[in-house]
Amino acid sequence: MTSTIFCDKCGAANSSHDNFCWACSQALLASSSNSQQPATGPMFLKQRYRVLEHLGEGGFGKVYKVEDTQFANRLLAIKKLALDSIAPKDHQNAINSFKQEANILASLRHAHLPHIYEHFVDNHDYYLVMDFIEGETLSKYLQRRTPPQLPAKEVVSIGTQLASVLHYLHTRQPPVIFRDLKPENIMITPSDEIYLIDFGIARHFKPGQIGDTIRWGTREYAAPEQLAGQQTSALSDIYSLGVVLHQMLSGSDPLPLQLAPLVLSGPGQSDLANLVARMLQRDKQARPASMADVEKELEHIAQLLQQGTVPSRKQKQQAQRGKGVQSAPPKPPSPPPAPQLPLTRAPGELLYKYSLHSAPLHALSWSPDGSLLASGGDDHHIQVFQAATGSTITSYQQHTRAVRALAWSIGNRHLASAGNDHTVQIWKGDSGQNLLTYQGHSHWICALSWSPDGRLIASGDADNRIHIWNPHSGRLILMYQGHQSPVLALAFSPDTTLIASADESGIIHVWETASGKLQTILKGHRKAISSLAWSPDGKQLVSGSWDSTLQIWDVANRKQVSVYAAHQRTINAVAWSAARKLVASASNDKTVQIWEPQTCKTVFTYTAHTASINALAWSPDGTYLASAGDEAEVHIWRAP
Repeated sequence: MTSTIFCDKCGAANSSHDNFCWACSQALLASSSNSQQPATGPMFLKQRYRVLEHLGEGGFGKVYKVEDTQFANRLLAIKKLALDSIAPKDHQNAINSFKQEANILASLRHAHLPHIYEHFVDNHDYYLVMDFIEGETLSKYLQRRTPPQLPAKEVVSIGTQLASVLHYLHTRQPPVIFRDLKPENIMITPSDEIYLIDFGIARHFKPGQIGDTIRWGTREYAAPEQLAGQQTSALSDIYSLGVVLHQMLSGSDPLPLQLAPLVLSGPGQSDLANLVARMLQRDKQARPASMADVEKELEHIAQLLQQGTVPSRKQKQQAQRGKGVQSAPPKPPSPPPAPQLPLTRAPGELLYKYSLHSAPLHALSWSPDGSLLASGGDDHHIQVFQAATGSTITSYQQHTRAVRALAWSIGNRHLASAGNDHTVQIWKGDSGQNLLTYQGHSHWICALSWSPDGRLIASGDADNRIHIWNPHSGRLILMYQGHQSPVLALAFSPDTTLIASADESGIIHVWETASGKLQTILKGHRKAISSLAWSPDGKQLVSGSWDSTLQIWDVANRKQVSVYAAHQRTINAVAWSAARKLVASASNDKTVQIWEPQTCKTVFTYTAHTASINALAWSPDGTYLASAGDEAEVHIWRAP
């Protein structure tokens, strides 16, 4: 008979063989039979990884949340092969599959895949160490909905990310076929990023092979050829993705090979239904030819959904002329060579809207001399236009994924742009000529800053790293690796000596530019920090968070000065005016709020946007603000 252990957290009775409480998942005191564990205290694996929580299990594995005690207690996930839950005759197959998963994942680098750090055997148990992904499975995400379905725009966003990572797998040498795409194997983070997990039955494609050795998979999501025991290919994953898209759109659990046609109408909606129908063809040759084709069609559908209607002939002609869309007050005449912003009378008065983009915007940057504005977003394009008139200067189209960040050089001529294609590109802002492409990142780049002295660029990515590099040669100078979650914001101090960076866990690091030495850590936010800005004198820092607050920090004394909590939803952008003693912040609540940083008194609220606002920029003289977001328009308006 086995003895009983009572959980310290909830009091439930557990077997002495259990590591975690069956009722609350709390780690139990370690078994004395494990020589690596003390008689009491937390459980460790490999004398290094402190087990914090049992996250769940599925297939052949159990997954734990752990701290890496040899690497600044960074959070990781460890997958354990649970042989005790598998029939003895199947042990070797399970071990082979587990080793195959480790070998496949170890060679992959993609923004939508967890990074693998190591795998080891301990006490005859097999373990795989990987990134800890904050969030939930798509299955649980759907279960929280009533009915369990998603709007078309969200489905297309998820589908595009999945198509991107599956295309990456299919183009490896040899190609990797996932074979078990389903909501349980898809993670969605609080920032709506998608990760593909559980490669337990993935395999390398072998041309000419008649059938797969093992017919593993999930019947509801498996392609007809997979159910028949024939060889799976990239076309099989296309079918499975079609099932997942169908489930998200219909809200119905799939049945094997029995899916009712989707009935969707309107711009983009019918295109989406048609794409899903082709992906679900039983004849694999009738499906889209590749996952790249699926991704391209989804990106096109996203633009149709965003537009809502087909552009009119007048709008098309206007776009061809390269002019921004005009709104009151009328555009004033502008003397060459650099038109000046006119003075409008009332705070919040709109100078004009610029709307040549076809998808949500994420980045804005105002040139140091105030003459030009640059905007970029999900349509992969960057538009540069005259700030005073809205006239287009150039359009840069060399990014292949969404643009997330922009930064002008001090010389007012060059722009740095970065985003989901893992590159930072430097180009001439007046002609669109590419000067340099930095390819040192292996994940999405969410944060970008050009140093005030023009000598350095800092770029932060979803791999938790910040690269400091030379914008003229592209040479990497320093890599900061102190963060334990994706870097979402960073900023050079006005004198360039310090960098402030913030991540998805809600922590701010302030560190030395020259050495990477950490000076201080600031903690106060409950959720991810999306934006940072220094005060003009470099003594204070403002941070905006998904917890709907903005916080002012005294950097030298490492303390919080004040909290601004007037926004109702997630903060996406913050800007501190160098010319005015004011801060502007933008939010998913569709407002830009201007406020005093010391008193947190609201000075003005701009309410002309009709959707979430993602980007914000002051004019250098503090007279105007530019704001942009999901409605794909840039508003230029008078500051108070």
